[in-house]
Amino acid sequence: LNMAGDLENTELVMLTPGDFEEVSQLMEHHFLKRNPLCIAAKETTPACYGESLDVIMKLTLDSGLSVGAREKKTKKLVAILLATKRVDRLRKNDSHKLRKQQCVVHSVLAMINVDAAKLESITSYLCLEFVCVHPDYTGRGLARTMIQKVLNMDRECGVEAVCVQVANASVDRICSRLGFETVKSLDLKTIADEFGLDLSLIPQEETIIKLMIKRWTD
Repeated sequence: LNMAGDLENTELVMLTPGDFEEVSQLMEHHFLKRNPLCIAAKETTPACYGESLDVIMKLTLDSGLSVGAREKKTKKLVAILLATKRVDRLRKNDSHKLRKQQCVVHSVLAMINVDAAKLESITSYLCLEFVCVHPDYTGRGLARTMIQKVLNMDRECGVEAVCVQVANASVDRICSRLGFETVKSLDLKTIADEFGLDLSLIPQEETIIKLMIKRWTD
């Protein structure tokens, strides 16, 4: 993996199953507590997701497609991008653990499930599951750099597209600049009562969640 020389004090690394505990800490303390959909659903702790969150994290770390950023001096993990191959390749036991979880966040995201990509005649794709940067390291281009690195690796895998479900305005902007297009969107205002979402807890511009796809055209 090419290290990004312009990222001050950090370096990109490939994530492995051995990074599970550090990844879990970032997810618990920074992703869940800052993700707009998690906040609106009041599901900001790992306990809300049962086994399903661990299952997804382990699958992404097993995939060989997830990257992170470490502080050069301390080697502390300060950013992650967790990616997997297409969801329908989940092992039977893992798929069962995900289906039986009935949290609000997963129920809402299912409404713009990545399976919608099949409507676009895409048969092979990779999924960007989670992007998280520690608050002390935001504004340095880490999220964009990690996404670009995974896109480069994904293209080498021979897939037709890369998909991401976006519930964060900054990730939306980054993906748009990298050539992703929105193929499906959901205004949380239309389902707030049904799912008990408290939209007063999140910025107005983050009430839209999207399924975004980048297709390879050559």
